[in-house]
Amino acid sequence: MVPVVDNQNPHSLLYGNRYLGPETRHELFANWLLFDQFSGTSVFACIGGIYTHDKTGFSTSINDSLVQVIHIINTRDEIRTNASVEFSTPLKFSRLNIHLALEGGWNKGQTFVNQVDNISTNLSRSIRLSFANLKKNKWDIDFGAELGLTNSKYSVQESMNNRYFNLNYFADLAFTPNETWHFGFKSDVVYNRSKSFTDNVNIQLLSAEVGYNFLANKRGMLMLEAYDLLNKNSGINRISEMNYLRETRSNIIGRYLMLSFKYRLNKAAKSAGGLDIDVRKR
Repeated sequence: MVPVVDNQNPHSLLYGNRYLGPETRHELFANWLLFDQFSGTSVFACIGGIYTHDKTGFSTSINDSLVQVIHIINTRDEIRTNASVEFSTPLKFSRLNIHLALEGGWNKGQTFVNQVDNISTNLSRSIRLSFANLKKNKWDIDFGAELGLTNSKYSVQESMNNRYFNLNYFADLAFTPNETWHFGFKSDVVYNRSKSFTDNVNIQLLSAEVGYNFLANKRGMLMLEAYDLLNKNSGINRISEMNYLRETRSNIIGRYLMLSFKYRLNKAAKSAGGLDIDVRKR
């Protein structure tokens, strides 16, 4: 609210507003849950929306030097809606549990560009399908995929309308043969495509871990973890605005090993564990 310019970025000058008023927010959500304890089937659904009056927004002016002058103002309103459904049930013929999640969202807001009212809308949809084993005595397996699609539209400059496509494959595998050893492996493949950028992003992340439990009651754990085995991780951040596209690439650690030691304090001191009750006759 302080009317002082923030000029850290000379290409984007941000001004406060001492007359900025509070926004009023209204929320309404409804949830529904069904669980069958005999079959292990569950269904969860959620729907809701948010209406914000006098939303805190921005008024942007772009001069001939492509410098943005941004003022914080109260816009008219903002509307957000969201709905999701999750379904889970055991597939007894394959000894797997299937989990399906559907989610969708829509929002509409207002900004000003060169004193022109700009209405922006976003529509997002995603679907996630995963499988996990039912019996986890020694093996714990979880794998699946998630697909997301987002459409962004602007009323002032339709050429900036964008479509984002994300696809993620994942797999988690853990093996605990006994109380002493633990082995784990994780895999994530992330694919991103955007209309505003010519290059697509495709990242494969692999990690593994080995754990060794020792000391009385197995309270000590020595863990060796390896991250990004293929050395494919990259710090990429993409931003699409009204008058520019920006891609930032940051240096990251990449592939590395980490050795850690953990000690649990929540177990009894004796090797048998639990309580030791000594009954004596008199």
